[in-house]
Amino acid sequence: MGHLLPRDLPVKIIRHNILKITSRRISLTIIILIISVGSLQASDKLLHDPIIKHAKLATGGNLEEFQYCLKRCAGLLLSIGTAQYKLSKEGKITSQKTIDLGENLLRQLAKFQIRVILKKELNQVTFSQIYRSNLLEVTKFNRLYYKMFLRNVAKGKHFIEEDTFLMEEATICAGMHNQLLPQ
Repeated sequence: MGHLLPRDLPVKIIRHNILKITSRRISLTIIILIISVGSLQASDKLLHDPIIKHAKLATGGNLEEFQYCLKRCAGLLLSIGTAQYKLSKEGKITSQKTIDLGENLLRQLAKFQIRVILKKELNQVTFSQIYRSNLLEVTKFNRLYYKMFLRNVAKGKHFIEEDTFLMEEATICAGMHNQLLPQ
């Protein structure tokens, strides 16, 4: 009973490999679910924390809120540009313009931090350091907003136009951009 016949050995190996692959898939699925639930919770927090609240504080002279608004708006505009490129057939032409708006805000933020917060002279080395230090938080917002866009598309909606919250956020961010960098 304990001995395997030569023809039984491949069957046992195949069963073992299937179990191993299945357990890897289950583990991978669990990890993906944990990450997606965490990001959904983060985007839900974003939904309950509209940028208009931060913009009002920023216009009242709160420098921390001003920096937060610029980071969040840069992330939103960058994600809109990415979504236009990836999710919308007609948006490929305008996607680079929207990405440029986000990058403009990111550059403006770095200049503001150097001149006002750090009270240093603007030079390329300092600018590059500050710009890079802001990328982590901007990337976080970029991903959160992009996941919200994907959720809208999965529901059969346009990625932004049928979402009141995202439209309001985009309007405020475009307004901030236009005030800081009039064309």
